Amino acid sequence: MKSVNLLLVILIGVLFPASLTAKGQLVEGNVYLSSGKIVEAHDSIRISLPVKKKKLRIFRNAYTARQKMMEEIVPTTVDSLVVWSSTSVERPHTLCYVGKYGWAWQLDNGPHIRVYCFSPKGYYVAGNGGMWYRVKSVVIIDKDGELFVFKKPDKRANDKFIKQVTSLVADDPILVAKLNEAYGSREKILRMLSLYSPIL
Repeated sequence: MKSVNLLLVILIGVLFPASLTAKGQLVEGNVYLSSGKIVEAHDSIRISLPVKKKKLRIFRNAYTARQKMMEEIVPTTVDSLVVWSSTSVERPHTLCYVGKYGWAWQLDNGPHIRVYCFSPKGYYVAGNGGMWYRVKSVVIIDKDGELFVFKKPDKRANDKFIKQVTSLVADDPILVAKLNEAYGSREKILRMLSLYSPIL
């Protein structure tokens, strides 16, 4: 029985090497470093979707018996990571390393506010190009470097929540008016904050 189990492990390692060497899904993409350098991962080279505060790992010969990690990149040296499914190149997604949380999926990006989804279990990209978080998430609002965290993003927004959100953009009456009329999930409402344009 032990020999059968060992044979199965060997077969899995040969047929699906990513399951043993990379915990994250392997995808195509570009790593934009703060130095201005761009690390490209296309064709047989793949990026392992990062989780929490772990280093970014690049693999060569992806999904073959010769798969091997070719590079590890320290998260704090990365400006942004743009990834996509090889079957849906037209639907890229951006991840950034956000403060004390780690790798976060950028939902919206405005001149003053960035909206992120953070999941401690990481993310995955579907074959149709859509991106999803694993298990649970929070939404992080980055307002000119100051972070605000909102839990249960799938929950429907109520008046108390709207009041809390509008307080962050009180100096933008046009956006406040839009928020007061908005309805739907918390995530939907929070994504609107990227429109923030304060009166100077």
